[in-house]
Amino acid sequence: MYDVRTERASCRFLAEKGEGGKQTIRIQFFTRTVPLLAHASLGFNLLAGIPPEQANKIAEMLNDSVLDVFVALSSDHPMFGAK
Repeated sequence: MYDVRTERASCRFLAEKGEGGKQTIRIQFFTRTVPLLAHASLGFNLLAGIPPEQANKIAEMLNDSVLDVFVALSSDHPMFGAK
C-alpha cells in the first residue's frame, strides 16, 4: 500500500488561442506551492470550432466554481519526500 501526499495551489483559468488557432484554457497558479508544478504549464485544448467568446465563458465558469487544483503523489514517486 502506498502513502499519498496531496499538494494544492490556488489558480485561475485563462482562455487563450493555442497552437493552430484552437482555443485553450490555461491554468495560472498564484503561488508556487506545488513543487511538482513549479516549472510546468498546465492547460487543455478545447474542441475545434469553439469560438473565443465561448472559451472565455468556460474560463469564467471555472474561475467562479473551482477552489484550487491539486496533485496527489504516491510514496513511490521520487518527489514524495521533497518539500
